[in-house]
Amino acid sequence: MPTNEFSDIQSIRDFPSLIKYMRTGLGWPVDDEQAEDLYFDYRPAELGIDDRLALNIR
Repeated sequence: MPTNEFSDIQSIRDFPSLIKYMRTGLGWPVDDEQAEDLYFDYRPAELGIDDRLALNIR
């Protein structure tokens, strides 16, 4: 992987910067309305994660 791509990936810190990278770095046609379809909310139990441990996951 070229260095500039590596630094681009390292610069992803939040959801908006991920969407920006997907558009500019990967050339994916993602618009703001579609962005909400890219993630799902799960409760820890649905993923088999103990509630006490889930507090440490962000």
